[in-house]
Amino acid sequence: MKKSATFFLLFVLFQFDANATKLKRIYLDKSSNVHIITSTGRKINVGKKVHAVEVELSPDKETAVWLVEEKIDMGEGLENAPLELGVYNRGRVRSIGCGQLIRSYWFWMKGKRIAIDCGGKHFSGHEILYDASSLSELASFDQGEVPIEKRPPWSKSGDNFDDK
Repeated sequence: MKKSATFFLLFVLFQFDANATKLKRIYLDKSSNVHIITSTGRKINVGKKVHAVEVELSPDKETAVWLVEEKIDMGEGLENAPLELGVYNRGRVRSIGCGQLIRSYWFWMKGKRIAIDCGGKHFSGHEILYDASSLSELASFDQGEVPIEKRPPWSKSGDNFDDK
């Protein structure tokens, strides 16, 4: 009897923990600050004075991402430029940067992976794949060196892109 009660308690705790990490909504306020609402209704403000754009939840509802822009001189005067990707996952706020512009980002494997297109304003750059939970770099390639037809399945610039 004691064994089944322990199993039941562990099952309930596991279910509670699994649901607690799910995210319901992400939005920007009028000052471009990021706000996240969990499936339990908890509100998370990921920071003030961050000029965020392009917020998105992963398909698995475990990760929230947004681009963070800064004003920089890109040769034609000051412009807002996306220089990092903010990431909220499992209660932690972190960021991905690549030393250049983050031209786009997308989820792969239902949100278990995050990929970015990093480079200058024009011409080819790099595509980099990260684990959404650890933000460890998993793979990358130079767009100028890999023809589109030979790019990996996670590459958005390839013809074979499919969010598996």
